[in-house]
Amino acid sequence: MSAALYYGPGTLLEIDLAPACLMADLSRLSARSIDDPVAAVCAALADPLGFPPLARATVPGDRIVVAIADDVPRQAAVVAGIVHSLVEANVLPEDITVLLSGGVDACEIQGIGDLLPSRLAAEVHIQQHDPLDTKSLAYLAASKENKPIFFNRLLFDADMVLPVGCLRPQSSLGYLGVHGSLFPTFSDQTTLQRLRAAVGSHQTVQQRRHAREAAEAAWLLGIQLMLQVVPGVGDSLLHVLAGAADAVGQQGHGLCEAAWLHRLSASPQLVIAAIEGGDHVQTWENVSRALHAALAVTADHGAIVLCTDLKRPPGPALQRLASQPDDSIARREILRDRSFDAAAALMLLDARPRVDVFLLSGLSEDAVEDLGLGYVTGPEQIVRLSRQYPTCLLLGDAHRTMLELDHTED
Repeated sequence: MSAALYYGPGTLLEIDLAPACLMADLSRLSARSIDDPVAAVCAALADPLGFPPLARATVPGDRIVVAIADDVPRQAAVVAGIVHSLVEANVLPEDITVLLSGGVDACEIQGIGDLLPSRLAAEVHIQQHDPLDTKSLAYLAASKENKPIFFNRLLFDADMVLPVGCLRPQSSLGYLGVHGSLFPTFSDQTTLQRLRAAVGSHQTVQQRRHAREAAEAAWLLGIQLMLQVVPGVGDSLLHVLAGAADAVGQQGHGLCEAAWLHRLSASPQLVIAAIEGGDHVQTWENVSRALHAALAVTADHGAIVLCTDLKRPPGPALQRLASQPDDSIARREILRDRSFDAAAALMLLDARPRVDVFLLSGLSEDAVEDLGLGYVTGPEQIVRLSRQYPTCLLLGDAHRTMLELDHTED
């Protein structure tokens, strides 16, 4: 039978699998995406969960900062909907600043000019957060654990901050809850590295502690209203929620897990997992999330094929993994690492004793094989791999998915 997966910027991977081999096809969501994201954002802000409408929460002259995280799909449409709602609530467009996280491409947000009247779009300010620019940061307070809390000064000085983030299943690798899109995203580099270190991503207790720290920082900043989205396939949206954090988190995580949390009755021998999206999605962080999802269900001595358009070279942590033959020493070194690829390095290290991992990417063969991964060039090799294993799972948008084994029949 013919099966298909989308990876990279909409590239279709077609592979022929034996019908008995395909244990589950999770290549595409069955849920329908939102046709008009601008209207969906406006509707969510017109009737926020557990919070009054914007017109009652703001007054003319208020300085509003919209802080948008880099993993939010349809960013220009989301921003356009927010700006439209704020103006409808009598906020002056020149008092609106859109603050982009370091991973957001400012060119994408410029697309709001096609979604708003030109005069309105021209008056809205767009700024980019730089965690290394100490002059743009302000000290807010010390946390309960006596850690300094820094925020971008624009957030510190605003009359209202509206964080915008992307929901994920709560057990997702490195997920810090609804406040994680604000903190450490718009904090200083030291805090970013500390909260996104490999050890924090892989230990549940540490991850929960970091989530509490993010919630504390948001509370100290005075966050009352937020907007969160449930992502769909590729760059689409399934749901938009606005309101108080507790209400948005409770309803949003339920919707997110209904779409992205899948339970399997048995472990597949082979998982073919794809990461769909442009360059901003093709990151080592998302590779670690996809591998984490697949590794949760893949049978021991099985294999995982990661289909990506990743072009970013391995960073310091992955290079350390490649150069250190002793896994125990490599683990100690990676756990101390604070580079962007530390989580991916640790995930690959965890996978080594259990499964073989293959990578389809834009990287060279040498770069891939130096990491101990199998180099894949296209569908022919994936078909050959599938014939070596009795059961196979197709997994689309693997970086957004969580997989669990259903033990109810045990």
